[in-house]
Amino acid sequence: AWKFFNSFSFSFAQLVGTDHCTYNSTQKALGIDDFRKIPNGVNGIEERMHLIWDTMVESGQISVTKFVQVTSTECAQIFNIYPRKGAIFAGSDADIIIFNPNSSFEISARSHHSRSDTNVYEGRRGKNLHISLVSLDCDSSERQKHLEFQNPDRFTCKGYPQHKGKVEVTISGGRIVWENDELKVVPGSGKYIKMPPFGHMFSGMDKIDAAYLSSLHAPVQRIRTAS
Repeated sequence: AWKFFNSFSFSFAQLVGTDHCTYNSTQKALGIDDFRKIPNGVNGIEERMHLIWDTMVESGQISVTKFVQVTSTECAQIFNIYPRKGAIFAGSDADIIIFNPNSSFEISARSHHSRSDTNVYEGRRGKNLHISLVSLDCDSSERQKHLEFQNPDRFTCKGYPQHKGKVEVTISGGRIVWENDELKVVPGSGKYIKMPPFGHMFSGMDKIDAAYLSSLHAPVQRIRTAS
């Protein structure tokens, strides 16, 4: 994992995306006797921004500017839809998020918006752990819903895994589509975005190919040995 994180610190990696494709436990169990039958896919689209902020920015691995780059700008450039996307310019689509770095985000199957009954990031603790104190004589079934830590006092210290930083508002095309943890769109409201060919990486790929082909015709270095 740390090699992955360091790849952003040294600019070896350009962006962070998700291959969001969730299945519930029943569907995953189809491969219990044969792993080849396990449906391939996990969650990620809801957690991406929060995890990158909590893991990379809060830890000092990358700057706030780099966070914007790897989650938005670079993505738009690689897909060749920049500056229509990935920037706030006159003429660009008004696609904006309001991110609160002081807020927190819980990652759990019981609270996420996916229909899946599991979450691959379940139990992962961020830098910010919300703690509450409750009496030891509280309902035992209620205790099982939380992480529990025994305290020397007559209280149990219970905490939900909370991650620092949260997307509070999402604006798409100038309209609020996410607010107060609620999706505010109707089916069919999305639009297909055409990606023109020959993006900014195209010339770079040509240079890499040219360098590789040139290396194939390079003279072979031979070491002379005394006879």
